[in-house]
Amino acid sequence: MEMSSLHGPPSVLEGGDKMKREYSYEEYMNTIKLLNRGLRITTVSRELGIPKSTLHYWRYGIYRPPSARWTPEPSKELAYVLGVLYGDGYIVRERGYHYDVELLVKDYGFAEVFSRNIAKVLNKRFRKPKRWGRSHNLWRVYYRSKAFYQWFREQNLNTLKQYIEYDRGAVKHFLRGLYDSEGYNYRCRKIFLYNNDLKLLNYIQ
Repeated sequence: MEMSSLHGPPSVLEGGDKMKREYSYEEYMNTIKLLNRGLRITTVSRELGIPKSTLHYWRYGIYRPPSARWTPEPSKELAYVLGVLYGDGYIVRERGYHYDVELLVKDYGFAEVFSRNIAKVLNKRFRKPKRWGRSHNLWRVYYRSKAFYQWFREQNLNTLKQYIEYDRGAVKHFLRGLYDSEGYNYRCRKIFLYNNDLKLLNYIQ
């Protein structure tokens, strides 16, 4: 696993091996529509440049691309997760085939709240945070989702606003996720936020 300088959102870690071609949700849905209209697999393959074997798997439900297994839906839980991913959270690709959404922090309560939110976003069973590190003074949460990984790494602050600003509840949860990560409360009188992304800080204001 290596650090990678990627365009788009922060908090992305990626391995060094080469990725195979991935198909978008739109490509998958367009293909299914053509097949459902009665077009032959050979015709669709020639038109879209997708191998016939792949189309066969899609048509008969044997396999679907990761992008078709999960798609983002605006919610307060997703907004919270996005806030955390702009703070302490990150996504990581390990050994070329593990795609994880992770959080590693000292605060158990924070880790648990993040786990409950990301579990609901991905429609997975809730996982309790686990002790991590040599001194076991950190709590780790991770969920595997190639679809979420591929979606998030292609986003930026502008494209994510439709999820952050979906409603007042989403805005509040995004801010909470970010402040849980980067915020500081001074004697219940002042609240500070630290981040090296000036564009993000201006947006938060």
